[in-house]
Parts: sequence; C-alpha cells; structure tokens
Amino acid sequence: MKFTFPGQRANEEIELLIRKHWVSDFKVISVLFFLGIVPLGVYIFFAVKYFPGQVQNKDLMVLFFVAVYFLCVLLGCYIAWLNHELDIMIVTNQRVLNHDQVNFLHRQISETNLDQIQDIKGSERGLIPTILHFGVIEIRTASDVPVFSLHDAEKPFENARKILDIRDKYLNSKKYA
Repeated sequence: MKFTFPGQRANEEIELLIRKHWVSDFKVISVLFFLGIVPLGVYIFFAVKYFPGQVQNKDLMVLFFVAVYFLCVLLGCYIAWLNHELDIMIVTNQRVLNHDQVNFLHRQISETNLDQIQDIKGSERGLIPTILHFGVIEIRTASDVPVFSLHDAEKPFENARKILDIRDKYLNSKKYA
C-alpha cells in the first residue's frame, strides 16, 4: 500500500514516517485514570456505603454534575490524545515535513528541502526513554524554520541516522545528475 499526503509533489515518495512513541498515549491514559476512574470509584464507594436505599432528587442533581464532569474529562483526554497522535514527521526523497499539532485548533506545518538540512540530533533523556527508546529528534536547517523537532519520537538515534542517509542519497543524486 502506497501512502500519500496532501501537497505531495509529482515524483515524491515517502521514505520515512516518524510518529510519537506509544508512551505519549500512556500519559493521556494515566491522566484519564486519575481524573476519571479514581473519582468514579470514590463516588461509588461513598454512594453504596453511606447512602444506600432509594434515589432522591438531590442525588439525581449530584449524578448530573458527576456525569458532566466525566464528559469533560473524556473530552479533555480525547483532545490531549489527538494533539499527540497528529504530531508526525514525514521524510520524502525531496524534503522533510513536520506536522505539529500545537493544541486542538492550532496546527503548524513546516517543510524544508533535504539539501537545506545542516544537522540532525537524536536524544534520549532519562531512564524510561533510554529503556523504551524514545526521545527528541531535532533537525537544524538553513531554511526559515531553523529547527524542526518531534518530541517523544520512537527510536530517535535510528531515525536520525536514516534521515541523514536519505539526505546523503539525495545530495549524491543531485551531484551526479
């Protein structure tokens, strides 16, 4: 299956697609757990232990506010997950595109040609990122956007090396063309 993206040029092929590591999804799930599941458990515990019996009007009002709270928590977690999921770096045989979902209604798309790449840095900082192999990929360029970065990227060292290889192949093809 051949992937495409909006704005793809005529003879341009996707060489590398870099997404965020699954740990960024785990961060959203942990927030959902502490803001959603724990309060629900506490509410059910107190409702069963201290207020057994028939449901009264005041209980329905409390239940309504609890339901609104959980809807807000779920919406917030969905937006946070969407912000992580839509961050992506696309490396083609001609350029690098960085899609950065800043927040729910703010997206930044930056691109640079492969011959403008000056330096690529991959870094893993901390115990968990080193064990699970995720970190930051930074691409320094000679274009208007001096640094492209993708945080929580999977295999930053390996992907930085692949981007350099793609750039070198592109530069060699231009030199001998």
